[in-house]
Amino acid sequence: MHPDGVDVIVIHSVSAVEVAPDDPFNRGAILKIFCGYGVSSHYLIERDGTTLRLVPEEMKAWHAGGSIMPEPDGRRMVNEFSIGIELAGPGPGGFAELQYHRCAVLCADIERRNGRRFAYVGHEEIAGELAVSLGLRPAAKTDPGSAFDWQEFFGLLAALR
Repeated sequence: MHPDGVDVIVIHSVSAVEVAPDDPFNRGAILKIFCGYGVSSHYLIERDGTTLRLVPEEMKAWHAGGSIMPEPDGRRMVNEFSIGIELAGPGPGGFAELQYHRCAVLCADIERRNGRRFAYVGHEEIAGELAVSLGLRPAAKTDPGSAFDWQEFFGLLAALR
């Protein structure tokens, strides 16, 4: 972990549509993808709101890959100072309301336990074209994408703080 501690939460989305097109949010298929690619995240929030802790927060998870925080921060290797939250989706119509609620509750709890507010970024913000142009990664990430309603998430988080 970063010597100054964890201060960023990265929001991701995941589906297994390529390996399980008839059941793209199947937990087993999603976890198999993580294992197959050697990646991990601290949490997975399923479509029904079920929240699974996959990696303890005090351990580094491999969810951000080659990455750089947006300016003015500019720190690289975001895994070192972040917590990764994967949301199964998006599904038809985007992410489920229960996912937004559970994500906000989880983030408010993380902030409370750490005694400070965190910065929030989407995977595409830290592992997008800038990271590619800097040679940090071979291809840009696009999740959680435009289907994730940041305004709704931040509204729920503000109400819980």
